[in-house]
Amino acid sequence: MFKKLLKNTEEKKSEYLSNAEYIHKDVLIKLFSDVIQGKPRKLTLDDVKCSDVVDKWNEVIDVLCSSRRKSVLEVNDLLQKVTRMDSVRDIIKSVDTQTEALHSMSANSEELAASIEEVSNMSQKMSQYSSDTKQVSEAGVSSVSESIEFVKKSFEDIEIINNKMQMVKEKTT
Repeated sequence: MFKKLLKNTEEKKSEYLSNAEYIHKDVLIKLFSDVIQGKPRKLTLDDVKCSDVVDKWNEVIDVLCSSRRKSVLEVNDLLQKVTRMDSVRDIIKSVDTQTEALHSMSANSEELAASIEEVSNMSQKMSQYSSDTKQVSEAGVSSVSESIEFVKKSFEDIEIINNKMQMVKEKTT
């Protein structure tokens, strides 16, 4: 009995398949399942005997594929824009960081200029003190030289006086 039922089903199936106006639900379910799974396929007259149905189905698949391709290209364009935006954001962050570094360098330069001016003022004072010390030293050297000359002269005068006293002593003795 099962064989008879199977034979009847196959006969009906072949009867339906030969009819170009009829598409079996298994064929439609398989086609729709393929589309849902992202694997759309085109039909041939071997799949369905009606050329109008094959042509319309293949047109739907072409439109679907074209639409998906367009969507992928739009997503790609969007990703490129986002990537450029990320690059611009990175550049802006870099500029901000460099600006902060420049402000810091500017502040440090001002502090350095103030320190250099202070060192310059101290150097001028030191130079003046050195000049004054040199003058005092020169005056001291001159004074010491005069003192030495005075002592030498005094020794010479003492020698002369000693000689005169010696002569007087010799004359008196």
